[in-house]
Amino acid sequence: MATGHLVSADDIRKILHGEMRGTWEQVAALIRALDGEPDFFRPHFDDAQQTTPAQPVQLTDTPTHRLNRILSAFGDTLHDARTVAPSASLAVRRRELRRRLAHAAPPSAQGRPTG
Repeated sequence: MATGHLVSADDIRKILHGEMRGTWEQVAALIRALDGEPDFFRPHFDDAQQTTPAQPVQLTDTPTHRLNRILSAFGDTLHDARTVAPSASLAVRRRELRRRLAHAAPPSAQGRPTG
């Protein structure tokens, strides 16, 4: 498993849906599995631990919605030209992230149209 068996597929789903707060070790393993840099996200994780969770918004469970939630949480950082230099490989990494999220989707969500 890409997370080194530190986090189960069900726990990943719960973390991404806001149903549970993962430990930093779990979240860091997930970030590494998605080819990210855990040290970059640590301050965001620490800030999130200081706040009380709001009632999660119930969205349709599709890879597109999950990706949109991730991008909305970190989009300003990812799109800020001062922190991410333009790169030809960025589009390739985005497609790979979308592919990985689609592959990780529960079987009931894989057949539904996204959008």
